[in-house]
Amino acid sequence: GEKLIANDKMVGKTISVLHIKNFRYLSQKFGPRKADEILKKFGVVVKNFLVESEMLAILGGDNFAVIINNERVDRFTEYLSNISVPLNTGSNIISFDVAARAGFYEARKNDTLNDIMNAAFVALDVARAKETSDFVKMDPYMIKRIMQEKEISNVFPKALKEMEFCVFCHIFKHLKRFTFS
Repeated sequence: GEKLIANDKMVGKTISVLHIKNFRYLSQKFGPRKADEILKKFGVVVKNFLVESEMLAILGGDNFAVIINNERVDRFTEYLSNISVPLNTGSNIISFDVAARAGFYEARKNDTLNDIMNAAFVALDVARAKETSDFVKMDPYMIKRIMQEKEISNVFPKALKEMEFCVFCHIFKHLKRFTFS
């Protein structure tokens, strides 16, 4: 990564951080060895999609990083949506669908490796929080929103303790039914 950045070879590339959905469940259902086998096979399937100028790295656990050419990002997300790996359960071989979430960041000139990875992880965190899409591209407002959310969550307990505001409940009346909820 550092060599690519030092030579400005990241321009024209997108970094994607992938996270296998429900990996803990896979480990519980099939056992740690089979879950690791699923991870390895997933990595092989992802690597098979990549061309020579693209790379795959295992970050640890159930996380991967992919450096992909900008013009192939849409095809890559489509490919990620349909990954299936064979799994020998002992009694038979099943085709197992592996679902992933991913955050994407398009590298810019003068970005550091830290900038690129942080931005991709922020997009991944947004993908985890969103229920509408498993694939999220970084936009400049994401970090600002996340920082605001963290600030609010940090001051909220103190504000409650010091009675800076009061929590109350509204009772709504349904006019048609004349009931309260």
